Amino acid sequence: MPDKLKKGETTKSHRSSNDFRIRTPDKTRSSEIKEKAAKAAISRRISNGLPGLDWSISEDVVGKNRQLATTGVYFCCPSISNEVLTKREWKEKIRNHLKAQLSRDRGKSAALMIHTLNADRVLVNSCVETICTYLNNLISSPDEPKFRKIRKDNKVFSCKVLPLEGALEFLYAAGFEMKTFLIDDKKEAFLVFDDKKYDKKHLQDLVDELKLTEPIHLQVHRDTTILLADQAINKVELPEDFYNRTTEDLRREQARREENLNLSLQLRTKAMRERQEDREKRKYKYSLIRVRFPDNTFLQGTFGVNETLRSVREFVKDKLSKNGNFTLVNSLGRTLSETDDNKTLFDLKLLPAVLLTFIWGQGTPPQNYLKSRYLRKIKQ
Repeated sequence: MPDKLKKGETTKSHRSSNDFRIRTPDKTRSSEIKEKAAKAAISRRISNGLPGLDWSISEDVVGKNRQLATTGVYFCCPSISNEVLTKREWKEKIRNHLKAQLSRDRGKSAALMIHTLNADRVLVNSCVETICTYLNNLISSPDEPKFRKIRKDNKVFSCKVLPLEGALEFLYAAGFEMKTFLIDDKKEAFLVFDDKKYDKKHLQDLVDELKLTEPIHLQVHRDTTILLADQAINKVELPEDFYNRTTEDLRREQARREENLNLSLQLRTKAMRERQEDREKRKYKYSLIRVRFPDNTFLQGTFGVNETLRSVREFVKDKLSKNGNFTLVNSLGRTLSETDDNKTLFDLKLLPAVLLTFIWGQGTPPQNYLKSRYLRKIKQ
């Protein structure tokens, strides 16, 4: 348990329990020798060739992992390719992929574009609802002329449909075509339904497709990193990708904090503190988690704040050299039990930079806790 504050002492002098900068006793010569010995032992085991060591891991891959750890959050998308890219790069890649698929299945590809390439879910839902209304009108009243033509400058169409990527392509897949008419000596653009393309079943299938399509989801790349104790003790400067705010937002927030410093030192009720903590947590989209093993090696990975503790536990389990039961303990000494597994990192306050301690269960622990191919990646 953390020490109680002395009279007149402020919380500013105490680091967060989730801070990577760990307070340790003054280093003695003995502890330095032990540290060097542990480091040398791991180096010897690696150089001698550990059983099952995957020597196919190239230095280029290791080097890339080092770079990723310092530049931001990266993602993978197995349904598209095995690459590791930024969110912006993935959006462009997915856009190009779906455009290339339009010639094969225009309706499905356009539906995926609508749901994947447009970030605002409220706007997406509004667009889907509007397009479905257009198509349902054609299905129920195929001979009604007003349902076969949509003015491009129509307020509903221009606000709810036209701005969203993939929306026009979807209407083209249904049988609409963009045409220009001269009205009162002025050219006006309309989407006009081609009578020859009317197919009630096809239209109903498109409505179902648009309603049921799920966006292509990106997975947070774990950027697995192995550290030694002298590296892990350093405090990490989180990249801007971790925050829900822009750089300018952060500047304003810092200015506000400085202005309200005196207020922050005043006594607050429990409810006020909880509200403040909740606001602080919502600043972050990702969490950098380090797991400390008994041999003073550290496993590090990146997670979304809405991922569950189970994801962390499985991440650790996958890296172990030997199957066995283990527990994870947070920096306040609380054991994270299996009942916590379905809770999110946000709910458990495991953000934005967290240190967990690994404790081996019953039985003889392995000589090396981590698989040899991960020890090979120890950051130099």
